[in-house]
Amino acid sequence: MIEDQHERLRGHRIRMTLKRVPQILDDLEPTPKRGGGAGSSEPLLPISETVLEAGSVLRNVLASWARITMEERHVPRPSRDTLPALAAYLTYHSEWLGKHEAGEEAEDEIADAVANLERLTDQPGASVFAGKCPECGGAVYAKEGRNAATCSRKPSDDAEPCGTVIDVALGREQLLTQAVSMFASAADIASILPVKASTVRKWGQRGHIGGYCDVETRAGRWLIGDVMERLNDTMTNAA
Repeated sequence: MIEDQHERLRGHRIRMTLKRVPQILDDLEPTPKRGGGAGSSEPLLPISETVLEAGSVLRNVLASWARITMEERHVPRPSRDTLPALAAYLTYHSEWLGKHEAGEEAEDEIADAVANLERLTDQPGASVFAGKCPECGGAVYAKEGRNAATCSRKPSDDAEPCGTVIDVALGREQLLTQAVSMFASAADIASILPVKASTVRKWGQRGHIGGYCDVETRAGRWLIGDVMERLNDTMTNAA
């Protein structure tokens, strides 16, 4: 039951990440150097090689997981081999991908590639988990850099959102205090701490943090307190 919930959440996170791709691509459209709007004769600003490379990396990542999806699910291939088509294809199959035995790897690769391109195109970062709503118990998310977040959970489809405002810093502090002795997947840890899921997995494989392998899913579960200590040591050594 708990593992099924983890897989559903993973599929949801993959879907939400892929839905950010269209907005990122909109910002990759060349623009005039000095405005002018449509029909302007002004030369267009070129897209940097770094951004083009990041876009190519993302396309390759999505194409790889689309190929796995096509072959293992025996479904038609994507309509085109473009970023929008690949993102839409994997969005449709995100629930299945979240339950795949390599679902954590898929989430890591897609999230890292999207975040890298997003950063290079000056898009706002993804939402971060801000904690549980004290009124309804729902999960609350906030845009990175925001001090407050509003609970948007609805008790039913036709009901009004909860609307409770929580302090992001306080909510995350309470969450981490409760989570120190808990084990979680690399992706879940990355959603509450400033660390990549791939880094958490690497630390675990090298024995730097405590954890265990789920015997059914073969997915790693890592001690959140150890990750926090490792992060603190890393920041201290870098200072």
